[in-house]
Amino acid sequence: MREVLLPILLFPVAVPAIIASVEATGVILRHEPIADLIDWVKILAGYDIIIMTASLVTFEYVIED
Repeated sequence: MREVLLPILLFPVAVPAIIASVEATGVILRHEPIADLIDWVKILAGYDIIIMTASLVTFEYVIED
């Protein structure tokens, strides 16, 4: 059962990054204005900041014996 738990927990966390990455790639491939790309990059940067902060805050708790 432990093998199934990680993908179930990871999927909702990874979806925002996947969607923003796909949309940003679509903007590049369709040769749309750079302003559209910047919006998706801002979303990715915000997501990265949130995930990194949560990781740093919970690191000690998770690693604790």
